[in-house]
Amino acid sequence: MALLICLQLLPLAGCSIESGDGLASLPKLPGEYLALQKKLDDIMAEGYTQAVAEGGSNRQAVQLQDIDGDGEDEIVSFFRNATSGEYAVYLHKKVGDDYVELGHTRGYGKYLREVSYPCCKSNGAKAIALSWGMEEDNAVTSAISVHVLTEDGLSDTLAVQYTNSYIADLNGDSVDEIMLTGFDQKSNAMILAAYGFSGDTCALVSQAPLSADVKNVVHISRSLGQKGGHTLFIDSLSDSGGYITDIITMENDTLRNTTLVGDGKRSAATWRPVSILCQDIDNDGMPEVPLAEMLPGYHDSTSTDTRWKLSWTKFQDGTAYQVAMTTFHSPAEDWYLRWPEQWGDQVSAVRKNESGIIKTTFLVPAEGANEPLTAGTGNVLLEIWVFTGDNRRDYFNSSGMTWLKDSDSAIYAYSLPANDYPALTLTDQDVTRAFQTIAKAWDSEGAY
Repeated sequence: MALLICLQLLPLAGCSIESGDGLASLPKLPGEYLALQKKLDDIMAEGYTQAVAEGGSNRQAVQLQDIDGDGEDEIVSFFRNATSGEYAVYLHKKVGDDYVELGHTRGYGKYLREVSYPCCKSNGAKAIALSWGMEEDNAVTSAISVHVLTEDGLSDTLAVQYTNSYIADLNGDSVDEIMLTGFDQKSNAMILAAYGFSGDTCALVSQAPLSADVKNVVHISRSLGQKGGHTLFIDSLSDSGGYITDIITMENDTLRNTTLVGDGKRSAATWRPVSILCQDIDNDGMPEVPLAEMLPGYHDSTSTDTRWKLSWTKFQDGTAYQVAMTTFHSPAEDWYLRWPEQWGDQVSAVRKNESGIIKTTFLVPAEGANEPLTAGTGNVLLEIWVFTGDNRRDYFNSSGMTWLKDSDSAIYAYSLPANDYPALTLTDQDVTRAFQTIAKAWDSEGAY
């Protein structure tokens, strides 16, 4: 425990991508860890400095992980040679009063992007997965190398390039798969490849095509599957604009893109003209796809001013079968409103941004109204105000609006003007129940 506390205090400031200068350094360990400190000092005497990953949750120069699955943590340490740029990863285990090296490996990435520890055996043993920033043909790409502990030390079992990664137990066998997206030159399209562990190896198990119009993958999320595994939801930017989602399962070690129905090469059922990711909006363990419907009074689906109503839709075997929730989302200001049932298809919205105050007005458009929609006397049902900037507290206090929520960078408020539509009118309680702020998720490439 003392060692763990000591390691958690490692400084992370000032790390550099291009060189080992300024990378996090390990403070001298307490006297009881002199044997380990000597091992680390011996490595650094060979010209290495301690290194950290640029991202992810495992960014310490020295980390504790149960690599061999015996219930006791081993020590994983990271170094970089300041002259050659070579990285080195060492694995030590405490044996009595000493620390014995179990193995080491080396890598030559432009920089160490991320460190992950996928479960590689049913006894809980873990592999070491290193994500690298690479430079090839004047372009920076990503690569991953996977290392497993064998009787002969750390074995390098996989090295492959990729664009996005995700680590999870996809088939429910208690051992993780490493999912990588990338461009397949044979099919001239993006694919998802699953790499699985068997014995001391990690090799390609299966691959599946993504939608043919995927331009680049934006985000990967997962849900619990019916058989204990997971389903992947892969959100991508479409060649035609908007977002598209490929929903992929694994059965009998075979990946299947459930949204490519029949001979189709495009997941058309999940396409939407808005840049909104899948989300488990109702907290049932299954992400929903935000299908979009243009609000009344708008006609140009490509305009950034167009406002949309989102139907968060559940999919099963590639087919939409249920809407979990309907919302109005304002991702730029990190909030959304659960669409009031009584509004139906009668209500639209307009957004206005002036000097740090963003106002979204929900209104009933005049019959036959075209853009731009205007707020008149009697047709405004709700106004959501977002106050930003250093003077937001002063702006809010002088606005006369009703407070909703605070965040680190904004104050949310609302007003309910008098209107001519009693059947559509909301109460203060309706607004506070329907309004939600959006928490930003800072995961790196979906790995955990």
